[in-house]
Amino acid sequence: LKNGGLIIELESSLSARWLRQEANKDTFLSSLGTSAEIKDRLYPVLVPFLPVSSRINEDDWLRAIEAENNLTENAIRSTRWIKPIEKRAQGQQVAHAIFQLDSPQAANALLSEGLYVCKNKLHPTKDKREPIRCARCQKWGHIARDCKASHDTCAICGLQHRTANCDSFKTYHCVSCDSHTHSSNDPYCPTYERKCEELDAKHPENSMPYFPT
Repeated sequence: LKNGGLIIELESSLSARWLRQEANKDTFLSSLGTSAEIKDRLYPVLVPFLPVSSRINEDDWLRAIEAENNLTENAIRSTRWIKPIEKRAQGQQVAHAIFQLDSPQAANALLSEGLYVCKNKLHPTKDKREPIRCARCQKWGHIARDCKASHDTCAICGLQHRTANCDSFKTYHCVSCDSHTHSSNDPYCPTYERKCEELDAKHPENSMPYFPT
């Protein structure tokens, strides 16, 4: 992989479960003679309209949610708010979050049956891979942190300023399409839709409503 990691494909799910056992994992890693570690695959779901009062970073809250939804203990491996807390609107009551589940079965249970939070039913969706668009230059294949552009390009009007500072009224320009009919961040942008199709063709699982088991 680009980050120096290695993907190992095993002959069966039984072999994969064997390798995940702590003793077997330690033996395997020590035989490599490096400081490598095995990262379990996680299954992300997007949880919409979660009350911002939810203590998603506290273990006791997560264990309670698992119990309420008949999940095994520690099935929810990690959680995060999609938008940084400091960027919330004043008085905002709900926000979207990502929950990482430890198995496709646990993730699919939430996708099919919903997620209950204090007896309120939410409707998670599969967190699909999407094409990467730079929020700085509006071009594809990298993020703003790695952008080499000399200036910001607005995702709405296409001028040289940050999108957050745009005050244009119904003035659009898509950098990818070189069009004034829509903005660079329009979910119906033809270039974006084409790139989504290309990504789904490369990763067929992406277009499935559930995770394969």
